[in-house]
Amino acid sequence: MPKTKVIDLVGEEETSNYEVETLLLSRNINGSIEYYVKWKGYDITDSSWEPIQHLKSCKSLIQEFEEKKPSMPVDYQNFRHEEIKYFAKCLTDKRTTKRGIEYQVLWKNFPNQTWERKDALPENLVTRYEHAHNPKPATPPSQKKMRLSPSKKYTLEQIAAHYPTRVQIVGVKASVDSPAPSKVKLRIPGVMEDEYYPWIDVRTHLPQHLIDFLISKAHFKH
Repeated sequence: MPKTKVIDLVGEEETSNYEVETLLLSRNINGSIEYYVKWKGYDITDSSWEPIQHLKSCKSLIQEFEEKKPSMPVDYQNFRHEEIKYFAKCLTDKRTTKRGIEYQVLWKNFPNQTWERKDALPENLVTRYEHAHNPKPATPPSQKKMRLSPSKKYTLEQIAAHYPTRVQIVGVKASVDSPAPSKVKLRIPGVMEDEYYPWIDVRTHLPQHLIDFLISKAHFKH
């Protein structure tokens, strides 16, 4: 979390209390040191150049800034405030505050990150962050429904995969010396005509609950 300091800005008519979120730049104007101050609770476009005399209670922030201050390009000294959002390099975190959704911003050539409102940032950076941290679930390959021909016999695997709720047992064949069926006649109305399948294969490839359901609904014809 960024350090904060409260300073007093004294004007001709009133004294205002602002909280410093961090320092972003520094410059020397005719021998007077100024710092570009990011104010807590305000957009970065509301930042301002403040003489060091206004930052007497921010010694630790100044020391921290000076220790990691990079060399600044010349054009960083004379930019327009409304253009500063385009100095953003990437977004590193996200939070929700009273101001709404905010993103933590890593800036080009700025030593410190800041929190910025979503509306105050380039749209492409927000989109890139959201795509990286909230990826859309992968769309499974389309499972095209197999078109079965009524004139063709299909495997039990195909029937179980595509029509488990429509398949019907309409008949059985059993040997005279065994009470168990040897073959089962299956039908899929409108899809497959009656076909016999070995009972042992039916029990192997169709789920047991499906077999129990089919038997309970079956009208056996030997």
